[in-house]
Amino acid sequence: MIKQLALAASCCVAAAVSGLPAPAIAARIGKGANEDLPTYCARVGTDDTVRAYTPDLRDRTLRAYETFRGGGDAARENPSELDAHLKVDANYRCMDGKVMVCSIGANLPCVKINMARNIPQITKYCLENPGADDGHDLALAITGHDTGHSFQCRHGRAVVTGTTWALDKRGFAKKIWYVLPD
Repeated sequence: MIKQLALAASCCVAAAVSGLPAPAIAARIGKGANEDLPTYCARVGTDDTVRAYTPDLRDRTLRAYETFRGGGDAARENPSELDAHLKVDANYRCMDGKVMVCSIGANLPCVKINMARNIPQITKYCLENPGADDGHDLALAITGHDTGHSFQCRHGRAVVTGTTWALDKRGFAKKIWYVLPD
């Protein structure tokens, strides 16, 4: 209780000094140690920090997975294997007061997508690999899985050839982030 009072007092002092409203400061302070993620998201609205799996979200995460994997009953899997999978793959963030969930997989980046059109490692690759100038898009191992564009090498230069992800309003891949069900 004393810790919570100290946090509240520091929030008000910070608000007075910064000129920001107290709720804006509270959101910047972040998630409290005893605050569950759904409560935190409802309080702050949007926070792009990607967070790791927590067991208290297990059942809701399984329901979300069943939705975006097109059915199937994940609950029928071996519980210890399923829990190990969730610990490694489940990621969360807050958007519009809701908890969003994403499952990392092959080529599924649960991070903000890099929409830069000039990426140094791709430019370097094109310069160093003249044989890559073959009219094919570069592999994700070269461009990065979080890249929002597809690239080709043309005359030693990296050229954008398309878009790889449709983004939500916060810059994350729309088709792999889902609202965590209630």
